[in-house]
Amino acid sequence: MDVKILLLLAIVGNTEICKGCRILALYPLPKQSHFMMINQLLKGLALKGHQVDLITVNTLPKSHSNYMQIMKLPDNANPIFSRYENIKNLHYNFSMMSWMGYLRCQKMEHPEFLNLARNPPKAPPYDVIIVQDAKPITSEAFWSRGTDYTRFTDSYTKKNVPDNVLIMSWIPQEKVLQHPNVKVFIMHAGLLGTQESIYYRVPMLCVPLAFDQWSNANNYVSKKIAVKVDLASVTQTKIDEALNEMLTNPIYRENIRKYSQLFRDRPQTAIDTANYWIEYVKRNGKNSLRSATMDFTWWQIYLLDVPDRNH
Repeated sequence: MDVKILLLLAIVGNTEICKGCRILALYPLPKQSHFMMINQLLKGLALKGHQVDLITVNTLPKSHSNYMQIMKLPDNANPIFSRYENIKNLHYNFSMMSWMGYLRCQKMEHPEFLNLARNPPKAPPYDVIIVQDAKPITSEAFWSRGTDYTRFTDSYTKKNVPDNVLIMSWIPQEKVLQHPNVKVFIMHAGLLGTQESIYYRVPMLCVPLAFDQWSNANNYVSKKIAVKVDLASVTQTKIDEALNEMLTNPIYRENIRKYSQLFRDRPQTAIDTANYWIEYVKRNGKNSLRSATMDFTWWQIYLLDVPDRNH
């Protein structure tokens, strides 16, 4: 009897701690590859007992009792920003960010969304809002050794493509990387592809296109888990030389295995980690994870106001 009473007290005492959050997930930009990742996160949060409401341009493949799409925003993305000739333009990054900012604001003017913003639910209210970060929409293509790379980066066409090249509108990237015959991953050095590449122990041939991808690629090269080829000067010969280096030098596969082990060795699963920090924000308030640099001037962020004692 005493044991039953203690158990009941423990359950009642922890009711508030275990109470799920009501979460609004807002993903207004049309990026299917990123949505696949966030969909897994949101499903994981729902399995933890949270109520998750989703607003996105994508279509949720399957709704659950506590994870459902409450609004579908129109997909009015302009495909010109994923064309090769625009990527080569020096102003591409600035144009892309301006366009994505405009697109996000445009979607926030959707009447159904405005109605939700002006009349949010109160029983219960939203505890946490997860908002999509802006990253570039870029084109990816697979090509083979001995094939001119520039022949089919400008357009997705099956014309003049050799038999050993497969072009698809969508490729199950994670499943491909798991295959034991995959030796190199040719990619643009984006963070999501990087995580999958490291997790599945596949060295990277990086062709960075925009934003953080250049610094990412340089970082991977310094760790000897990747080789970088510049898009502005890419040729068939350079691609072939990079592949020969990675396929014949064992250092890349040895290092990627080491970093994969470090990446996999963690105290919590990715879902448990995300769940902890989301509940952390609910417990401690919206500013609990706010960086102090948000209040800094640009010269403070770059430490220009700190004297250099070496000079």
